[in-house]
Amino acid sequence: MEKRPGRENYYISHLPRYNQDPSCIVYRNGEFGFRSDSFMEAFPDIESLKELDVEKTPDLAGFVSSERLHRYRIESGSRLFQVTLKGVMAIDGIVGVFTDITEVARMDLEIITTQREIVYQLGEISESRSKETGNHVRRVAA
Repeated sequence: MEKRPGRENYYISHLPRYNQDPSCIVYRNGEFGFRSDSFMEAFPDIESLKELDVEKTPDLAGFVSSERLHRYRIESGSRLFQVTLKGVMAIDGIVGVFTDITEVARMDLEIITTQREIVYQLGEISESRSKETGNHVRRVAA
């Protein structure tokens, strides 16, 4: 699809307002029609959506026609992104928003580690009264 003057504003109208996350619009053939500045910073060497993650990228033509929503996660350097793709027939393409979830993933891991430690400590407390109960708590926590 050839990019026409004034067309970029039309594409931007399909993106979430006030969103600083990297975002893009992709044509049916996988080529980008629009990439935000934050997208260019996060993914400087990417020229096609399929380069991001071939196995997770949907069939683009069918995806646009059905106007489905598709989510998956990808890594870029030390950052983790949740990719949200939405087929939009009005622009004959896909709107993509890449949300940086690096900090959320780190906090999730911290919560899991803390919960595991709490369960082990409960096992220690239980073991002081009954060795069998303490070992059961450890087995269940693992």
